[in-house]
Amino acid sequence: MNKTLLTATLVALPLVAGAQETTEEVTEVQAIDLTTWDRSMLYEGWRAENLLDTEVVGLAGEELGEVEDLLINPDGSLDGIIIEGGGFWDIGDTHFRVSWDQVEVDPAMEYVTVPITEETVEEFGAFVDWDDRETVRRYRASELIGDYVSLEDTAAYGIVDDLIFDQDGQLQAVVVTPDISYGVTGPYAYPYYGYGYGAGYGYQPGVDVYRMPYTRADIAELEPFEDDEIEVEIED
Repeated sequence: MNKTLLTATLVALPLVAGAQETTEEVTEVQAIDLTTWDRSMLYEGWRAENLLDTEVVGLAGEELGEVEDLLINPDGSLDGIIIEGGGFWDIGDTHFRVSWDQVEVDPAMEYVTVPITEETVEEFGAFVDWDDRETVRRYRASELIGDYVSLEDTAAYGIVDDLIFDQDGQLQAVVVTPDISYGVTGPYAYPYYGYGYGAGYGYQPGVDVYRMPYTRADIAELEPFEDDEIEVEIED
């Protein structure tokens, strides 16, 4: 299944260490009104946790490993997957990187197929092209999942538990579980804000807090997100 990459506003951490600061401009984005935000479209997408640890097979059905992480582009679209595998073709345990447009996902997300063969395996090294590492700051899904979440008037709101993508592989929302000290249950879904939102909101490279442009009053009437009801299948 080929996937078309859409656009969003994000500049993110590199996959490899030592990348330089980019010169991309920070873009100011209007905060999405939660009272009018249509969350129903999220149920037509899929969760990052559905794909992580999924079995990876080759074109002939041979087992290659598992999906260890998702690599996300500066525009919020998926760049590819990181595979933890090895133990075949005289290869020890290692990692592979496969571009998202080369990944075929089983509709039920029980496995993914990649074009890695004994002849082409060396083409799928884990490192991002060094030629663009200074201008394209990709980041891993695992860097955002687990981040603390703060509001404008509450420093300790919750934790990012999951990410929701649409059928085209575009990051749409973060799933947040409030901290027990906040006094409410969850989880809740919130619009995804990438790096460059302005005023320090959204995903910030190297910062373990995902700041949302909302107050306690803004989210007081928000209904919990039924993440167990989200569509698991990826459409062909």
